[in-house]
Amino acid sequence: MLAMDEQMQTMNIEERRVLAELIEVLEDVPLDESNLKKFTRIGISMKEETKQDLVKFLRRSTNIFAWSHEDMPGIDPSVITHRLNVSSSYKPVRQKKIVFTPERDNAIKEEVHKLITTEFIREVYYPN
Repeated sequence: MLAMDEQMQTMNIEERRVLAELIEVLEDVPLDESNLKKFTRIGISMKEETKQDLVKFLRRSTNIFAWSHEDMPGIDPSVITHRLNVSSSYKPVRQKKIVFTPERDNAIKEEVHKLITTEFIREVYYPN
């Protein structure tokens, strides 16, 4: 997995253009020993004393991290709301249904269910 992280880049999908490149190898640092999913990454070139201080600080501050959707209640919707600019003068066009493999379809349904349950997303109906 480290090899993939070393090559990870941010890309503009449409243009396939690299916007940022990884400039340093990163090390996974667990912030909660009882839950290894709660970790962050720190550059390996950092001085050991600075690294220890940073890790200590991050471990004391784990309550400010959002590890899942459930950890972010009460976010002001104006920060994250996306609205479609739909003109009532145009007739809606139904897109073709995309068929996924059963595994992928189940994963999509689970993720959408989690987002709806935590009220991160909701279904919106636009007038015809």
